[in-house]
Amino acid sequence: MDNAPSNSTETQPSSVVAVETPVVMLDFSTLAAMGFYERLGVGHNATKIEIQDAFIKLGEFYSKDPVRDGQISLLKEAYNALTDPEKRARYDGVTERVQELRAEVSNILDKEVSFIQASIL
Repeated sequence: MDNAPSNSTETQPSSVVAVETPVVMLDFSTLAAMGFYERLGVGHNATKIEIQDAFIKLGEFYSKDPVRDGQISLLKEAYNALTDPEKRARYDGVTERVQELRAEVSNILDKEVSFIQASIL
């Protein structure tokens, strides 16, 4: 009886991110404001194949509406950057630095607000 199914549940590797078709089409400005990974609905450690699958699925979704050429161009931009190892490394480096700068600015603003609040009271 070695062929009996095991009782353990199998899970997908953690790098696999299921791409779900959006319930509604996002407008151009909303999609443009998203990062490349978010546009395609993949995780930061997604493989090239996962990125390609997401791009194809979203491209098919947006191509149903001929007015959505702008959104498709944004998906292409994200796909081209994330499937090229050099561009992806540069993008990841820049976005990491932007996050660091945002944290620094937020910290400075918090100190300024505290100083202003203390001087008012």
